[in-house]
Amino acid sequence: MQSKNIVALVAAIAFGGLIGMAIGIQPGLEAFAEWARANLGGSKGTFNEGLITTSILYCVGPMTLLGCLQDALEGKIELLAIKSTLDGISSIFFAAALGSGVLVTALIVLIFQGALTFAARPLKRFAQDGELIDETGAAGGILLMGIGAGMVGIKGLRLETYTPALVLMPLFIVLFRKVSARKTSQKQVRVG
Repeated sequence: MQSKNIVALVAAIAFGGLIGMAIGIQPGLEAFAEWARANLGGSKGTFNEGLITTSILYCVGPMTLLGCLQDALEGKIELLAIKSTLDGISSIFFAAALGSGVLVTALIVLIFQGALTFAARPLKRFAQDGELIDETGAAGGILLMGIGAGMVGIKGLRLETYTPALVLMPLFIVLFRKVSARKTSQKQVRVG
């Protein structure tokens, strides 16, 4: 949680949730989970819960973003290897608790991380901006905290709806920078 711009963080999560509801992320994931369950078998409740929970958990963390960017831009696979090892170990426990839906998550992670890795070249400027990475990681951290709260039974939020916040966060930071630079230049003009 290295966010220095709480307003952008809250705005990204709020607008991310609105966009997620508008484009139907939750119903889409639930339909995919139900299709996978019908074709692969599994108990109705835990299969879907395992697939959706672990998909979000494995795709929103800061190590996902940083690992894919490092792999694509620098050819360093170490961070992704560490993340994959941690995900693999935790998936054993999730599969024991939530069933075989966790196994289907591997396909979702492959598609998501593969797309992020392929998109890294055009995002090179973004990848070299530490503040944007930190702020995007903060948005992912908030989603991870929500997953943790749901897992211990505090509150069951539909966090997949909020995943567009991960795209909005760097956009909001760039917007806030431009507004701040404009205000600074206006002050300098008034003083000068």
